[in-house]
Amino acid sequence: FRITQMFEKNDTAYNYWWEIPIKMGLEKKLKEYKGLAVWGELYGGIKGWHYDCPVVDGRMERKFRVFDIFDIKNKKFLEWDRIEQISSELGLETAPVLYRGPWKTDHSLHHLAEGPSTIGTCVREGFVMRSVPEANHPQLGRKIIKLKGRDYKLIKG
Repeated sequence: FRITQMFEKNDTAYNYWWEIPIKMGLEKKLKEYKGLAVWGELYGGIKGWHYDCPVVDGRMERKFRVFDIFDIKNKKFLEWDRIEQISSELGLETAPVLYRGPWKTDHSLHHLAEGPSTIGTCVREGFVMRSVPEANHPQLGRKIIKLKGRDYKLIKG
């Protein structure tokens, strides 16, 4: 049984959710990584948000970027270096890295949420900061946070 057998070409679910996995052959590639859940974002094709998506036959093609991988068996997220390695082996791009360094609790990294996107000609959505190595706060859980940019929030409303 194959994913491609589940949908006809004119089916909305195929066109939207399965376009990238089928196009990139992820069903076959992911067999080498059993027990890992790849988390990412499908982007492009949204009016005004062009990012780095190519236009083919007058239509913007969507792309996918990995932002996390979860080890289901061990119930933990992988370290970023391992995420980059697996993504590269799968032929997948990762979310851009804007900063590597010590975890900061002040506002010194807030400027990273502002300005143009690093992957296209639109405003930057923001940035995600995660601890390296992976860590959890005893009351709050996983140490990961997203800060959305002011310009992005103004545009999105």
